Amino acid sequence: MKTKLWHKILKTFLNDGFFLNSKGEVYIINEMDGDLEKALENTYTLIRFTGLHDLNGQEIYEGDIVKLYYHHESIVQNQYEIKYGAGRWMLDDWGCLSDLYLDNTKKIR
Repeated sequence: MKTKLWHKILKTFLNDGFFLNSKGEVYIINEMDGDLEKALENTYTLIRFTGLHDLNGQEIYEGDIVKLYYHHESIVQNQYEIKYGAGRWMLDDWGCLSDLYLDNTKKIR
C-alpha cells in the first residue's frame, strides 16, 4: 500500500524516509546516520493512497479535498473530503469514489 506521512511537528509531508512495519508501526530514517527510529504515535498521521488520480493525473490520497464538476470545469457541483468507509473510498459520507467520478474530479488540497 502506498502511503505518505504527515509529520505534525515539522508540519510537512514525508513521501519517503520512513518505513511501515507489518504491525503498522512507523519508523523514520535518521538522516544523520541512516538508522531507523520508531516514531511516536502522536507525532504523525499516516495517509493512504486511494489508487486513483484526478482529471489532471494527480494522485488522490485519504483526506484530500476534491471538487466534483458537472460536465464543465466552470460548473462546480461540490467539494468533498476523501474518506475510507464501508470497505471503499468515499466522497465524504456521500458516495463511493470510483472511475465514474474521476473524469470530473479535480484535487484542490
